Amino acid sequence: YYKTGRLEDAEPLSRRHVKSFMLFTLRTGHEHPHLNAAIANYAALLKARDMDEAAIRGRIEGLIEEATREAKR
Repeated sequence: YYKTGRLEDAEPLSRRHVKSFMLFTLRTGHEHPHLNAAIANYAALLKARDMDEAAIRGRIEGLIEEATREAKR
């Protein structure tokens, strides 16, 4: 979706991708080897959607909080 300009469709998939790697990291105690790349790609996607840096940070921090809550279940 990203490469075809369908950024709105790409965002939830990219978000889920990052969250999966975060959950892996939180549940195993080992950082997923692709976590940082996934976060960078998600941030680039949000920037391409004209989101400012503060909003991007907020989205990523919210995703971390969401994953942390889910990992504790």
